Amino acid sequence: MKFARFGPREGEIAKGGTCLSSFVIIKKNNEVLLGKITQPETWAERWCLTLDHPERWKDKWQIPCSYLKFGEHPDQTAKRIIEEQLQITKYNLNRIMVKSFSGESSIYKGEVHWDICFIYESLVHEEIKPQPWFSELKFIPMSQAQNLEFGRSHGEILAALGKPEL
Repeated sequence: MKFARFGPREGEIAKGGTCLSSFVIIKKNNEVLLGKITQPETWAERWCLTLDHPERWKDKWQIPCSYLKFGEHPDQTAKRIIEEQLQITKYNLNRIMVKSFSGESSIYKGEVHWDICFIYESLVHEEIKPQPWFSELKFIPMSQAQNLEFGRSHGEILAALGKPEL
């Protein structure tokens, strides 16, 4: 049996990679805020987008998110998403769940990739304005969002919102 312990011994780190990410769900009525990436260099610098695999995110929808910086608490990452990525200053933020997904890596074929996702919900008390690093940023009805093409496994996060915690 292997445990999620990161250390020097072989086999203790998922060879297909491990990602730690925070996601912020912002709803308005029965709609959820989703966006599409533009300015990928900005995303790479500020929210750790992998530029060498654009097929994973280009022209696809995503939930506002970021990978954790090394040593950063997931709550701080969620705050960075709200304040830096969405440029919002008036909000409430609550962690609603943590999900873990694993499966074959889309980059390292034949290897297992592991995602640990810290999912937050935010009530925003101001208008959300488009930002230059999104080609689109809008509220989409949840019923329609389920049928969109998502990048970077964000559809799994959205699907998890309708499932109770185990």
